[in-house]
This record gives sequence, structure tokens and C-alpha cells, in this order.
Amino acid sequence: MIGKVKSTVGKVECPDAKGDFVMEVLNAESKITPHIKDGEPSVTVEIRIEANVAEVECNLDLESREGLRAMKELAIQKHRN
Repeated sequence: MIGKVKSTVGKVECPDAKGDFVMEVLNAESKITPHIKDGEPSVTVEIRIEANVAEVECNLDLESREGLRAMKELAIQKHRN
């Protein structure tokens, strides 16, 4: 979260659970905003990631916007948790 990621990879399960895909992270930027929530200190972390699809082991359509959007959403959900 402090902006020192040079390059890394992340493995994400495909929607049909019959394989995985790997994203190669090229750049990651974060913004940390402190605030008070219910009288307690809290922070909001926003992360922007630029990545390439490195490997696909399932039947995702990489030539369609829907296929790429599905990959993006799966990657976001995995890293949100």
C-alpha cells in the first residue's frame, strides 16, 4: 500500500472453477485517506492496478469486452478480501 510494488503476479480462479488465470501486475498505486468513523480513526484505501493477462487455464473469451470485464471483476473480488 505504500507504492513500492515493482512487479508481481496474482492467480485468480476462473468463473467456471475449472482452472485459473494469472495477472502480471505492472504498476500499482494507492491512496490512503484517514477519517473518523463512529468516533474511531479509520482509513479508506483506494488501489489502482495496471496488469497484463499472463496465463489462462479456462474458457474465458479474451477477445470480448465481457470476457475481459469478467476477469477484472474476479481479480477485484479476490484482492478485496
